[in-house]
Formats: sequence, C-alpha cells, structure tokens
Amino acid sequence: MPHTLLITTHPGAALAKACMRGSWVPLPLPEHLRQNLSHLVILPPAATAIEEVGRIWTLQRVGTLDGRLHWLPLLDGRRRLRHPIPLGDGPQLEAWLPRHCLQWRLLPVQELLLAASVAELLSSGAAPGRGDKGDQAPAV
Repeated sequence: MPHTLLITTHPGAALAKACMRGSWVPLPLPEHLRQNLSHLVILPPAATAIEEVGRIWTLQRVGTLDGRLHWLPLLDGRRRLRHPIPLGDGPQLEAWLPRHCLQWRLLPVQELLLAASVAELLSSGAAPGRGDKGDQAPAV
C-alpha cells in the first residue's frame, strides 16, 4: 500500500501541539484520497524545509453545520526526519503550497524521500492531489 503525506499550513509549532492533542483540525478530504494517508506535515508560513512529520493512525468522519463531510486526522506522535527535505523555490511551488489550515496538498512519501526538494518532485508531476476546496474557506 503506498503511503501519502498530507501537507497543510499553520503558524507556530502547530504539529507539536496537534501531536500532543492527538489530532489536527477536520479537513474537507475526498473519501477516496484518505485511504493511503500515513503522515501529516504542518508547515509554518516561513518554512524552507519539511523537518518533521506526524503519523496519522486513522481518520474520523466529522459532519459540519453546512452538511459537508470532513475527516479528522488522529495522530500517533511525531518524528523528526533524519535529513530535512528542502521545499525549494519557483512559481510552481509557490502556487502549490497551502495558504491556510483548511487547504491541503498530498505527496507520495517514497518519492518525496528520494527527491532533492519538493519543487523538484512537483516538476516531475508526482503530486497526486490538491485541496482546492479549502480555498473557499473564510479568511481568518
């Protein structure tokens, strides 16, 4: 089974706090994409690399007031990567990175670990999913 990394953004030490709580915020994930989610990365806005990940052990279905289905990532600790993976740079990466905590992106874990940077992986076309529905969330 392929493992997929779920990437979102939030200021501060959000991954550490989420792992201490045991969950992140519910996200509007399509059901078919949630099957292989294995790890979570929460990038602060000024991040230059992926340095640590939270392990997703399951996702819990959560309804919202507007009737839309969201999935709550339940976390089982965090792990610092042996070698940080640079984000890289370029217009494709800037457009691809999530801009708020309800927006998400997916990357295959194995390909990411072999890539020189996230930007390089994107240029190879290996990014399987985008969470553009999060763009409709109200700005905070």
